[in-house]
Amino acid sequence: MTDETVPSDIPTPRMLSWARNSAIYRLERRMMTEKQLFDAISRKAREKFEDISAGQLKAVADFAVTFACDNKLLDDGAYAEISTRSAVRGGKSKRAIAQKLAAKGVASDKVEAALGEANDLYAAPYSPANAPSVRFAVATSTTNARQRNCPPSPAMASASRSAGRSSI
Repeated sequence: MTDETVPSDIPTPRMLSWARNSAIYRLERRMMTEKQLFDAISRKAREKFEDISAGQLKAVADFAVTFACDNKLLDDGAYAEISTRSAVRGGKSKRAIAQKLAAKGVASDKVEAALGEANDLYAAPYSPANAPSVRFAVATSTTNARQRNCPPSPAMASASRSAGRSSI
């Protein structure tokens, strides 16, 4: 066997360059956690490099995460704070927010810090329990009847005449 056929745990320079560029590309488009970036790079590296070993795969993904953290492109604490603020505005409970962040790989201490800064009262005006029961005025039957080319009901015809409108 030659050295070329034996898989090594050391990634090639091409793999590392691809991992760096892929991390930049992904983080330009959306904010991610370290776990999300690691999983995305691992998944794509498996597709791109057919003969990549498990050791190389882990090294490439670790390199991408380290590169992003070193260049301040990746910050789980900031991700947790921004996601928490958004979820609170959407009326989500603190427990639901914590579960979602934990599923995305954010450390529990960062989740607790982000939830500690969250203001539950900020979400109160936007929750469905506080919303008015009728948001929009309902169209009158005469308007609907005109749109369908149907004669209006007698009650609606008399109401529209009293308002100064014709029934047809």
